[in-house]
Amino acid sequence: FQNLFIGKKVGDSFITNTLPLEGMQNDALSAKGTFSLEVQSISRGGHFSLDLFKSAFRLSGDKDVHEKLIEIFSYRNDISQRRSIIEEAFRHLLSRSRFEIPRHLVLRRQELLLLGVRKLPDYHVYKSQENFISQLSQLAEKQLKEEILIDKISQEENIVVTSSDIREYLNLFVHERLREFIYFRPIMEDFTNSSTPVREEEFAETVSREKTLNSVIRALS
Repeated sequence: FQNLFIGKKVGDSFITNTLPLEGMQNDALSAKGTFSLEVQSISRGGHFSLDLFKSAFRLSGDKDVHEKLIEIFSYRNDISQRRSIIEEAFRHLLSRSRFEIPRHLVLRRQELLLLGVRKLPDYHVYKSQENFISQLSQLAEKQLKEEILIDKISQEENIVVTSSDIREYLNLFVHERLREFIYFRPIMEDFTNSSTPVREEEFAETVSREKTLNSVIRALS
């Protein structure tokens, strides 16, 4: 399937009877027939675009870019300035919007988090801590509250995700340190090394949350 894209450029189209998707059996769609694919845009994984970076954070000049980069290079108590800004923004918003998360949703997210933690080299060290499950539950509830809150803001503000927003989001994955700018990550495992196409609707939801978060930070600033 990947070989079909070799040598293709924006605007090119081609026919294939194979259309693998993340989280779906390879033959689930292929049994339906053939598919016409068109290349609408290309994001170069190994190339950092300064223009996309400026556009993502509404930066106008080199000074703005320098100040923005400081957010991920400046650390205090092992936490980047960027993460501190985000945490403070959510503390401010959640203090004004109190709501409860259904227990079954927290347990489901806790299971997903546990799957990720089990792959860490220090998993057994974390697991041996007395409050391990409690901390995992608190993190699950925190993530869900933040997602629900940011989704509500996105809906109220009519924030729409464009192909440019997706390219701006992907542009931050080209460097490990630049990924510090990204707070909301795709649910699929090992996203940066994935060779399987991702459903646009699910991915756009993640991009929408990140776009909304950046808008909230600018408004609060």
